Amino acid sequence: MRMNVKRLELIRSIDHQYSLEVVCQIYDEYIGLGGNSYAEEIFEKYKEQFNE
Repeated sequence: MRMNVKRLELIRSIDHQYSLEVVCQIYDEYIGLGGNSYAEEIFEKYKEQFNE
């Protein structure tokens, strides 16, 4: 359950274009809870867009 909440938090933080630092922190917490590769794809796309 907690992992699902963290996944939603990650997706919302990306949708609302939070800073990369905040998104990275949420992503790390999500992976620490056993998150999957789907979120990794979303996170990597966001990082690429943020760095452009």
